[in-house]
Amino acid sequence: MKLRTRNVSLFVLSSLIVPLTIHAAAIQVNTTCEMGDCSSAGLQSSALGFGQSVPLSNFNFTYVVGPDTYNVSGSYSASFSSSGTSIFATADAVYTGTSPSATTDTFSINVLQDYHFLNAGSWDGTYTEHIPVSVGPGATFSGDLCYDTTHCVGTIGPLSAGLYDEHQTASLTGLTGDYLDASFNFIFTFPQGAAPGTSIDVLASVPEPAQTVPVALALVGLGTGWFLRKRSVKA
Repeated sequence: MKLRTRNVSLFVLSSLIVPLTIHAAAIQVNTTCEMGDCSSAGLQSSALGFGQSVPLSNFNFTYVVGPDTYNVSGSYSASFSSSGTSIFATADAVYTGTSPSATTDTFSINVLQDYHFLNAGSWDGTYTEHIPVSVGPGATFSGDLCYDTTHCVGTIGPLSAGLYDEHQTASLTGLTGDYLDASFNFIFTFPQGAAPGTSIDVLASVPEPAQTVPVALALVGLGTGWFLRKRSVKA
């Protein structure tokens, strides 16, 4: 069994500027855009430029899979500063039926965020994803952090019922252009016969002092998880 703990580490970003705040990011469940504009054009139009950030925002909606219903809730924020890019998002899925679920249900939650830097050159670097997650009885969870669709850190899971603290690290190359597209993909599977209230939660973390190297982080917690990545923008 993997390391099990609710107290997980977080690299805190330091910044030399006070970022401007704008509304961005999008939430997609399977192919349905539940919040924001999930199209490529929409994500680029709301991309974070250097010195900008997204204030903490909440989402909460019902998702229906056949005869079964789920509550999906959470929050997100993001920034792009001298320390790098960051994104925080929570995603908590709970089966809300009044009787055991009728079928085995699988669905993905994607948190989408674009970043923009004119003449960026390369966004290549070492990326680490960190997911502390609590998986309910009979359920399974998988997660992956991808950039520009095909450059992924690596799948964590599938994880069965239990409490986990999972990490993956990869050196990603080929990330070129003025835009960097981030996608956090979480796959939730609930078994047939799941009891009402069965949930999958990627848990919140406890911060610790900042790194001395440029770090970008992404979190999915509070019933969700944290992802971290290092990088520097090359002009």
